[in-house]
Amino acid sequence: MPERIPVLKRPGFVFSREKADKGITNEEFDVGRGLFSIVADVAERKAVTEQHVAKFMNLAIRIKHEYRGDYIVGVLIFCGVLCQLKLIGRDRRCLDAIVALLKFVIDRPLPGSQLKPFTQTDLVNGLSTLYDSPGIWPSTHHPPSFDTCFHDFVAALYKSEVLKDPAFFVCLMRDLLESS
Repeated sequence: MPERIPVLKRPGFVFSREKADKGITNEEFDVGRGLFSIVADVAERKAVTEQHVAKFMNLAIRIKHEYRGDYIVGVLIFCGVLCQLKLIGRDRRCLDAIVALLKFVIDRPLPGSQLKPFTQTDLVNGLSTLYDSPGIWPSTHHPPSFDTCFHDFVAALYKSEVLKDPAFFVCLMRDLLESS
């Protein structure tokens, strides 16, 4: 069994209804807590199982398609897990395990169905929203505090061929070079 990292904290914006996004339903709030727990477990174990994949897909389908990518990628994975891992000095294998989870779930239909709970479009939408948010370059209102974490995440997604279209990655790297 792989060595585990310290247990991740349960962020208020995922576990406290008062601090959560007011636009999500109570069911989606509950689903978000479940998805956070799956992603955190994958990171802590530094490994992904078929059970993680099945649970992730069954929960992800219950979030409205319009903001599924923003919520799963931006709120749960990036802000909820990856930023915590950066702050505690995470092992690279934690990020690799999360990327592996995404590789298994992207564009994969639910068993016995054509429904795909999490698509390449969801991923790109979530990354695009994150890119324009405070704390990630090129936001001019806040210092970029998690830009390195974001760039590591996108680079790992592209390297593992989870992010299939190079356009987002190329634009991100161009902007990074132009800002240095």
